[in-house]
Amino acid sequence: GGVGKTTLANQVYHELGGQYDCKVFVSISQRPNMMKLLGRIIKKLKMPQATHTDEVQDLIDSIREYLREKRYFFVIDDIWDESVWGIIRCAFPENQQGSKVITTTRIEMVAKATCNFQHEFVYKMSPLDDQNSRKLFFSRVGQVDLQPLEEISIEILKKCGGLPFA
Repeated sequence: GGVGKTTLANQVYHELGGQYDCKVFVSISQRPNMMKLLGRIIKKLKMPQATHTDEVQDLIDSIREYLREKRYFFVIDDIWDESVWGIIRCAFPENQQGSKVITTTRIEMVAKATCNFQHEFVYKMSPLDDQNSRKLFFSRVGQVDLQPLEEISIEILKKCGGLPFA
């Protein structure tokens, strides 16, 4: 956590999203309520028909049908469990429209599962090195004379351990 997965995915989402018929960025909790999650996706898609059901499969079917002939772009952020991905992925039709789904997770096995164990599609992020940590830190602090605070800034950077969020 804190290495910048969501930030990177969000940047890609905003830069590429305009090339698609529809786009959705949705974050997942550790133990998601699938009805609520799929309902949020339906709401973000601005689907024309209101879907009233108490079945996960009905919501999946509605989303699949809506996306069937569309070029879509999804970011599914912070997946914690392979079984959650197993349900969500059923909502994405393979429609030969050049659609894309990006997932983020901190769990390597979940990352591999989200790309059908094709390891070349997993991008593993690492903490920043000392030089880039320092550069990011000073860019956030601004145009302040940090010379008298040199020692404490080194301590702060050490505690952050290369994690941008920290």
